[in-house]
Amino acid sequence: MEKSEYQFGDLVAMIRGEWKDHPGIVSWPISKDITGYVLIYSDGNILGVKASSGDVMGVDGSYAGFTQLTSHLIKLSSHLIEKAILGG
Repeated sequence: MEKSEYQFGDLVAMIRGEWKDHPGIVSWPISKDITGYVLIYSDGNILGVKASSGDVMGVDGSYAGFTQLTSHLIKLSSHLIEKAILGG
């Protein structure tokens, strides 16, 4: 699913570079003129990766499951970090 703009929360797959074939979630909007960021879950870490509109594609059937899993892992990790910081 090719688009030239991706908004916060869009599920994408990296299609170039070091993170090729990694699913992720847009954390900073991406457009033709603006390089944004994608959150990727890799080896137990959440990474923010710079991405242009040519570096990502919207997910469809082949990536959707992995991207949803990535999304849930990132949300869970964020929740655990927040609990640790707040001492809860």
